[in-house]
Formats: sequence, structure tokens, C-alpha cells
Amino acid sequence: MKHHLATLAAATAFALPLPAAAFDVATLLVLEPGNWGIQRDNVTGEQVGYVVSLNAAGQTVQSWYTLQGGVWAFDSASLFVVTRNRITYVGEDVGNAVWTFEPALTIPRRWAVNDVYVYKGLQRNSVTGETVPVGQVVTFTAENLTATTPAGSFTGCVKGRIYGVDARSSRDSVSIHCPGRTQVMNWVSKIVDTAAPTVMDQSEVRSSVSIAGGSSGAPFP
Repeated sequence: MKHHLATLAAATAFALPLPAAAFDVATLLVLEPGNWGIQRDNVTGEQVGYVVSLNAAGQTVQSWYTLQGGVWAFDSASLFVVTRNRITYVGEDVGNAVWTFEPALTIPRRWAVNDVYVYKGLQRNSVTGETVPVGQVVTFTAENLTATTPAGSFTGCVKGRIYGVDARSSRDSVSIHCPGRTQVMNWVSKIVDTAAPTVMDQSEVRSSVSIAGGSSGAPFP
């Protein structure tokens, strides 16, 4: 959930009425097998990457990696079911368990600027049965943008805004998504709710930018 617009919230609780939809979220999330990308944190220099594949259950898998000592290491994988009209975000595979959404987190593929979706539910650990309450509010605020990054210039981009909350923290992000490259720019802030709630240190108040990507030949294991 932490990487990208895979945290798009579904209208399982409610959604505002849809106007004529303008863009396909599946294209912006790059949910096509073979697609990959690398992003660099502009504060820490850390790099993360993703690659898309299909698993034996027919789910679309967006696997995420971190660069550690020059070697790509698996971090987590977002699991989706993609149909002609809808996307269901099944959950997050963290290696030793899958955190699944209850109720299902399902969104339409077609969105328009100023659509707002609200999700209220929980995630359940497939191994321990532990549950964590989660909430998401998502909207897109602009479209037909051009974004220039070290990986190149991209057109037909949209700007998304996500606010997420669970029992321990809240997270606010703004991101630019472009067809064929998913998130090419991202700005994130996070507050941890303790006895004296504080904004996380600078490593968690960050921005990132796309530095590489393609539709085949991903450099990850």
C-alpha cells in the first residue's frame, strides 16, 4: 500500500456520482504484465522499483523491490484482479503473509477529475488473523499534464491525492501518474499518532521521481 496508487480507495462504503469518465486507472497503474519502473527518493537517494506479472490464480501482481547495497531485494507485492470495467485491490503480499481487504476494495476503471472515493474497512493477516482498521479518501485533481523526470518527459498525466489513516498513523500524498509509467512523481508526509503526535523525520516527508522503466527486461530478480 505504501508505494503507489494501489491504495486507491474503493466505493465499498460510498462514492460520489460519476460524471463522464475521462481516463482509465488501469493504464495509469500500469497493470500490464512486463511493465516495470524505478523511482528515486529525492531526499535520501534511495531507489525502489516495481514489475508487473500474473500469478497462477490469474491475479495481476505488482512486485516492489528496494535497492540494498547495489542488489535489488523483494519488499512486497500488490495483488489485483482486473476486469473490463473494474479493478479489485485484493491485498498486499509481504512475503510471509497476505494482508487482504475486508470488504473488497473495488474501484471502476474509468475516472474523471474531481471524482471522490471513500473506503472504510480493515485488512486481515492471512496467517495470524490479525486485523487493522483502515480508511482511504482518493481524488484526482488535474489531467492532461506533462511531467519531466530523469527518465524522460511524459504526457497525458493526471494528478492524484490520497489520504490514508489506520490505528497508528495518517499519510497524505500527492502524485503524478502517466500512462505506461505509473507514478513518476510523488510527495508524501506521515504523522505517527503517539502521546505527542509528530510528523515523521525527513526520510518520511519525501518526494520521489521516476528514473527508469520499460515494458520488458526488468532488472529485478
